[in-house]
Amino acid sequence: TSADLAIPAPRTVRALRCRPNAAASADGMLAGFVRDADIETTVPGARVELSWREIVVGHGRLQVARRVAVTDVGWNGNYVACGLPSDARIAVRVSASGHLAASVDVELPEGGAARQDFFIADSTSLVGTTDSATGRRLLGNARMSGRVRRRDGSLFAGARVGIVALNRE
Repeated sequence: TSADLAIPAPRTVRALRCRPNAAASADGMLAGFVRDADIETTVPGARVELSWREIVVGHGRLQVARRVAVTDVGWNGNYVACGLPSDARIAVRVSASGHLAASVDVELPEGGAARQDFFIADSTSLVGTTDSATGRRLLGNARMSGRVRRRDGSLFAGARVGIVALNRE
């Protein structure tokens, strides 16, 4: 069996998911799913908050205004946010009762439609510890293991691996 599959153009997707005149609009759309990180089930009722800054003219001068759009995740774990700027960085925050919030910055691609899925952790799955070097309280139970190899594939003995964002080595 042979089947030809295609994904519609971003403006067509926006028109189907947002409003009829969205196909001709410069407005952007972000859609995706919110799932529980441990069991990968959907998280209906989660809240997706999107914020960005835009320059507005008010009282004869330019001002920077913070804009916010909020959408709730449906019964199937899906969310759709329409009317977003397609030329700005958008801060996205996902929250749900009993789960840790997740945040990410997105920029919509040319055409203004993108998909961003989220996996959020159950708040009861955290284990606390204290960093002996800094005394800071750390949360989480993640572990990382692996092998460091040279370009030729041979093992690199004594390598040190770090996660810069967490200041961990």
